[in-house]
This record gives sequence, structure tokens and C-alpha cells, in this order.
Amino acid sequence: METTNRRLSFLMQKLRSLKIPGRVIFVVTGIASTLWFLIRVIPKPQRASYPCMKVAAPVMSGFVIYLTTLLGSVLAFRKAKAKLFQARYLAAVMFALVSVVSAVAFFAVDSKPIFARTNLTIVPPEDGPNAPMGIARGIYPGRVIWDMNPKAIKGDPYSTEDDYHFLAENNDQKAYDAMFKESILRLTGASGVKNAWDSLFRFHNRSKGLGNVSYKSGQKIFIKINQVTAGYTTYSTDCFAYNEGNPASGGTQTTPFVALAMLREMVRDFGVVQSDIYIGDPNSHIFAHNYEAWHSEFPNIRYLDAWESGCGRTPIVPSSGTLIHYSDNGSSLQAGVTGDGLPTIIQQASYVINLANLKPHMRAGVSMTAKNYFGTPSQGCGRLHEALIAPNEGDANPGQITNAGYNKYRVFVDIMGNKYLGKNTMLFIIDAYYGGPYHDQMHPVKYQMPPFNNDWCASLLMSQDEVALESVGFDILRTEFNGVNQGDHISPNWGGVDDYLHQAADSLNWPEGIKYTPNGDGIPIGSLGVHEHWNNATDRQYTKNLHPGGDPEVGIELVSIGSSLTPVHSNIYEAVPEINIYPNPASSVVRFTCNISGDRDVTIQIFDLNGRKLLTMFYGNQGPGVHSYNWDCEGDKVPAGTYLCKMSIGSKVVTGKITVRH
Repeated sequence: METTNRRLSFLMQKLRSLKIPGRVIFVVTGIASTLWFLIRVIPKPQRASYPCMKVAAPVMSGFVIYLTTLLGSVLAFRKAKAKLFQARYLAAVMFALVSVVSAVAFFAVDSKPIFARTNLTIVPPEDGPNAPMGIARGIYPGRVIWDMNPKAIKGDPYSTEDDYHFLAENNDQKAYDAMFKESILRLTGASGVKNAWDSLFRFHNRSKGLGNVSYKSGQKIFIKINQVTAGYTTYSTDCFAYNEGNPASGGTQTTPFVALAMLREMVRDFGVVQSDIYIGDPNSHIFAHNYEAWHSEFPNIRYLDAWESGCGRTPIVPSSGTLIHYSDNGSSLQAGVTGDGLPTIIQQASYVINLANLKPHMRAGVSMTAKNYFGTPSQGCGRLHEALIAPNEGDANPGQITNAGYNKYRVFVDIMGNKYLGKNTMLFIIDAYYGGPYHDQMHPVKYQMPPFNNDWCASLLMSQDEVALESVGFDILRTEFNGVNQGDHISPNWGGVDDYLHQAADSLNWPEGIKYTPNGDGIPIGSLGVHEHWNNATDRQYTKNLHPGGDPEVGIELVSIGSSLTPVHSNIYEAVPEINIYPNPASSVVRFTCNISGDRDVTIQIFDLNGRKLLTMFYGNQGPGVHSYNWDCEGDKVPAGTYLCKMSIGSKVVTGKITVRH
């Protein structure tokens, strides 16, 4: 089935590359789809439900309608002519009317919707719905939060020429604050904002092998925003205020509101020192409307700028060495590029937060958190375009889709797996209040698909699992940009747009001869998260929504918030708690730590490797949050060796090994 999809995709791309007219492409693929459907389905009707048949069917049906209306018009015209010669005038008029109606229908169906369906034949992902790959990450592995509140947007941006979406009067900051708070609580399962951020910091440090420790004053936090089109906008001496005469000024990128909600929680609720926070886009300016909103409340945060040190900005300093290595070894990227430097703040940061937007992209197909990191290499991102779907695309010309398909080198995977970028990111966020249009440098547009229904997206998405978050965002974008909702714009549906997600999830999807080793140590990266597609665009269910309580490492759990998302049926998934043991090996006191999502009965016991219980450390009820338990193995005079710590939390049981040395 996948082979069929690839062949049809290849046929269409080949015809486009030869500059064959769209109608000819439509006829050729229509004949191919019809023959394939008839050959496969007539002998065995149940094959009509196969994914490859679902790809062929829309093209076939459009082609059949095309032929029917064309032939009907011609035959009716001939009949009308014959009846006219026979002096049967009433019959001649009736057949003439049938001919005219058929001709009108012919021209009506031979238009965007039909050609859009034909375009979609380059789309179909190689994996069908609810076919998860990779290993889920996070406190609740694979959890993605989607909050939606149309009331967050008060005005109607772009109803007039100078009415931008990022203006304060068009947005309700209190709604943004409430949505961010609820999302962070649902993501972590914590009882309060302070506990939620503590859980994020601790999980991140445990994942890096640093133990169950939280943020400490002096540790740097870098927030990567999406502000790249600021570099395309003409500025005067007004500290990078947007230029009303430049269309790029209204581009879909970071606005003040989500970042401000997050900064308020980090500084006011949790207690991060302002001067430890660095925010910016290393290859661009910070717009004045962002700087002024953030700086007015947090004057001591470091606001980064690629070129300037005035207007309260902190200039970016590039690293002196190579910090990210590209795993194709110079065979794909521009001019044999094999690595890049990064800003020193990224090299020094203990924590990174990725704040991206939801939008298509004319070279990558989609632009979310992975594409957001394109703005970090010291040498700029232009040298990396060759590893995208359409490296030479500039104006949505389908003939420029030269690198589509699967199992090809994708630089996004190196970026996501780099220890300074994706691997050092503690929180991934997609600001989807204003969804982007087909061109990444244009102002946002209203989305047609449910639940948006021809309105602004008004949504916030976040996860600790970048692959899972990108997968949900991709499902939204490929549904909206299906060739119908946003006209004939289909860049999120180019064949292989999600190739990077397949490869980031599972090394079995890597191209032959490629091992992703972006950290220069020769060690291939493991799974960076879990990828799958939802079951359908109406119910929007993932594996953990459909089958709660299964393997915590398998599948995405979409948690929806807000009445507008009622059709998304979510089940809060109870993950198996992760036990952290530190230090390990130990010689005296050992600390066992775990994050408990709610009131649970907890039992902690120590066993030897023969299964003999040595002692019960704790038994009792514990509330939600991070809990620590100490074992004095030296005081208990336990011989050197390896032991098992069995922790029962509610109905879940987790076991960890501890090595004792004296």
C-alpha cells in the first residue's frame, strides 16, 4: 500500500517537474487511479477501506465526474443537433439544456477542489492513523496539551490595513495567563504553578543525569522565540518598532502575550531571578511591541538581539567552536557544510524553552518548534535549506518540490537531537492563537477546519515531548491546508513533510548510510519522542486517548481544555511514576524521589537480588507532588552489592536498582 502511494506521488512530482499543465496531470493521475482502484477493488470489495484505496478514490471520483460531465455535454449537444434536423424542437431544446447544464458542471468540477484532491495524492503519510513509533517522553510520557479559548482574542485583526494581530487591544492578557496556567498544571499533574515549574526543572535535570534537583539562582534559562521576519523589516531609529508599510511587520511570529504569561509564572510564582532569563531570536531583532510589554514588568531580563546593543538589548555572542554537527558529513547541505557554532548563551544555558508558532512553510512544509531552532546557528540557516522538502521554493511553485519523500537526510533531526538545542529543552510551546498562512512571512489567517470554523485559532499547545507536539501540530496543519480550506495551498501536505518526525522517533526510519550523531561524539541519538497521527480530523484521538492505561512509552495523549474543544475526548493518563535514585552507587545515605500525580497509597521496600525483602522504608498516603525518601544503607549495615527498590504508588509499581559500595 505504501509502495502504491509512493508511485503515485512520484508520478505527480515527475509530471510537475517537467512543467506538465495541471489538467494533463489531473487526467494522467485520474486514469492511473481509476485503473488501480478497479483492478484492486472489484475482485475484493473490502479493499476499498485500505489506505491506498482511500488515496486513489478521491482522484478517481473527481476524474469520473470530469469525464461524465464532459461526455454528457458532448452527447447531449449531438442529440440536440439531431432533434433539430428532425424538426423535433421541444426535444432539441431539452437536450440543449442538458448539454449546457453538463458543460457548466464540467467547468465547476474541473476546478480547485478536484485539483486539490489530485494534489493530495503526494501527501499520504507512510504511517496510517494511530500507528505510534518511538518512545514517549515527559512526566506523563507523550502528553500534549491543547487549550483553546476564542475569548482571548477581543478584536478582529486585519479588518483594516493597520489593525495588527499583536496589538494589545486585540487580545485579552488575562485569558492568556489563565490558559497558560491551566496548561502547565495539566502537563505536569501538579497542584499549583510553583510545583508545576519545580516538576519541569527536576524532570529535565533527571533526564540529563544531574539528579533530582531544581533550578538554582545563577543558572541560565534561554527562551527561543520566533522573530525571524524582524530581520526583513525596515526600521528607523525607534528601537525596532514595526514598519506599517512593510508586509513582513505583520508576519506570524512571537507576540507578547504567551511569553508574558510564562514570564509572570517563572519570575513571580516560582522565583526565577530575572537576570538568569535570556529571551530572543539569535538571528534577529526583538520587535518593540514585544520588548516594551516584557521590559515594563521585567526590566532585568536579558533581551537578546542579533546585531544591536542599544535600546536595552543584549547583543548575541557566537561560540568559538562547532557545537552542532550535521550527520550527512557534507553530502547534502550547501557547500559541504558539516557543522555550526551556536550563540554562547545556548552553550551556557542550563535550561531552554522553545516558543514557536503554528504555520506552514514554503521550504519545510511546516514551521513549529524544530523549524524555530533554524534561527540559532551562528552562520545562519540558509546553508541548511538543502535538507528541507523544497530547498529552492520561493513562491509555492510545485515544480520546486525537489526533495520530497521519506528516508532522506533531514537536518531537523540533528537539531532536535543536539545536546544544546532539542535535548536541552525542558518545555516546548506552540503559540497557535493566530495560525499562519501558506507563506511563513505573511500575517495570520482564520482557519476553516473544526474546531476553528472560520475564526482565529485562539489555541495554546505545549508538551515535554517535542516529537509528540510536532505530530499534533502537523495533524492540524495538514488538515487545514488540504487544498480546499485555504485554497490550493498544500505545503503541509507535500510528500514526506513528516519524514523528520519518523526519523526523530525511531532510528529504523533513518536513511541508509546515515547515523544521527549531532553532538560530535560519534554516539547515535536515541528516540527523541513519540510520533503518530490522530484517528481522524473530527474526533482527533491518539493512542492513549483510545487506550488509556497501556504502556506509558507508547503513543500520544492529547489533553484538551476549553469548551470549543469538546469534540476532543481526552482521558488523563496515569503514567507509571519514575523513580530517581541518587547517588548511585552510594556508600551511606541514598535518596529515592518520585513525582506523584494525586493522593496515593505509597509503599517503598528494599529487596536483594534473590527477592528477599530487607526492609520497608515507607508506608502511607501521599499527596500530589515530588516526594523524597532517604535510606541510610550504611547505618542499616547493608553489605556492598546490588539491591532493588520497589515502590508501589496506587496501582502502579516501579522498581529501581541501587548499588551499595563501602
